[in-house]
Formats: sequence, C-alpha cells, structure tokens
Amino acid sequence: MKPVSVVKVDNLKALRRFVHFPNQLYKNNIYYVPQIESMDLDTMNPAKNRAFEVCEGAYWLAYDAEGHICGRIAGIINHEYPLRCL
Repeated sequence: MKPVSVVKVDNLKALRRFVHFPNQLYKNNIYYVPQIESMDLDTMNPAKNRAFEVCEGAYWLAYDAEGHICGRIAGIINHEYPLRCL
C-alpha cells in the first residue's frame, strides 16, 4: 500500500484544489454531472454562507506518494444541533 499524507486546507489555493478534485476525479465518467466550482466555494465561505453563524468547518486533502490529490475530507460541527435535540 502506498503512503498517503493528509494536509489541512488553510488557504484559498488549497480550497480551490479541494473544490476542483471531484470534477477532476470523475471527468471521464459519462454519468457525472460536474459541480459548479464557484458555488461550492461560496458554500464554504463564512462571509457568504449564513450556516457558519452556528457552524464551523475544516477541510483536508489527501495526497499520494507522488504528490497527487487522491481524496478529500470535510468536517463540519453545528453548534446549535445539541440545543435543538433537548
């Protein structure tokens, strides 16, 4: 098994790579509908997405041994959710 490194997305260039990855991964799949990357960037932008008033998110990219992106991870915490469950 080849080693994989996971790196936190901490700048706009890395966030653009994060958003672009699915379109690159599935580019030859005739059933895949490409995402509109600008809309995904807006979704992940706290200034444009009101969900970030009660949520926080973090994103990571996985790189293979050759330095190519081979996966992505998103973590989102909704701080309001536990209050609504009580």
